[in-house]
Amino acid sequence: MTQCSRNRNHQTMTGLAVAVVLDCQGNTRNLIEYISKRVNWKHVANDGTIHKITTGFYLDEGADETKYDIQHGNSDSSDTNYSFKLTILRVNDDDDGRYVCENEDGRLVILSSKEVNFTVINPVEKVKIELLSMWTGHRMYSESKIMENSVIYEIEEGDFEVTCIAEGSNPSPQMTLKFNNNVQQVDTQMVKSFVGNRPSYKGTFKKTFSLSANTIEIQTIECSAGIPRKQFPDKYAGLKVKVFSAAFDYVECDNVSALVRYRQTKVTCKLHSIRALDCGRISWKDGNNNFVIYPGNKTDDPSYGPVVVDCDFRYKSRNLSDDKILGTQIL
Repeated sequence: MTQCSRNRNHQTMTGLAVAVVLDCQGNTRNLIEYISKRVNWKHVANDGTIHKITTGFYLDEGADETKYDIQHGNSDSSDTNYSFKLTILRVNDDDDGRYVCENEDGRLVILSSKEVNFTVINPVEKVKIELLSMWTGHRMYSESKIMENSVIYEIEEGDFEVTCIAEGSNPSPQMTLKFNNNVQQVDTQMVKSFVGNRPSYKGTFKKTFSLSANTIEIQTIECSAGIPRKQFPDKYAGLKVKVFSAAFDYVECDNVSALVRYRQTKVTCKLHSIRALDCGRISWKDGNNNFVIYPGNKTDDPSYGPVVVDCDFRYKSRNLSDDKILGTQIL
């Protein structure tokens, strides 16, 4: 009968100086018992491959003697049974998996078996955030933490979808979304792959919400990811946004009168707005027959000339107090 003195789940980091000891104890202090009934260690990789490490009191002939060290015997404590200690040296990604301690008889029949799940931990390597405008299709990206000098994106209010992706960790990451420093509920999906023998997790979540111009001039959207127990600092990615109102402040059109048969009558309207205008989305519509004319398009109706759009951003500053004036006219 054997038992592992380690917990059934064990986590450790990688590195030249990292070594881990696994202790497998029998049910008696009698050495003779383990000559006829051997205790063996083996490693079961994540792909199912079995690597024999020890056979009885010795390293298995296929085991790397620079990778493992074994000790066996009784401790000074009188109530401790005979133990078989396995030391894993220079822990790396290939050491992830299960370590099994087995007690077998002379006919190679397994009498008892204990195992420990061995996780080689790896921090979150990368976090990225994407913000998608559901109306314009415009996308904004970031793989950096929000800083004082981070770029401020000017966006039009509306519905948005935020996507956050965290990659590279083992075990799976814990992910958080904050909007203006308020934690949001998210449903994270995990995908598991492998880097060599070590699992590598990719977490993803999406969330749809509305952004509107409000009293907060600069708004923040940030996602973070880290592994449990906080052995490593969390990784962050975020965006700063300035949200403008979607409505025009007002539309100003000239009153027009024309003589019959007069061939050229110009109609001009100006759209005044405090936000950045999208000149390509302006059109004219004939209210009598719902006929629509778009900039740059010629019409088959000789009654109408082309729509000419003149975007006149008279102010270089992007402050909210500055007007953006767009003049549209039919020639």
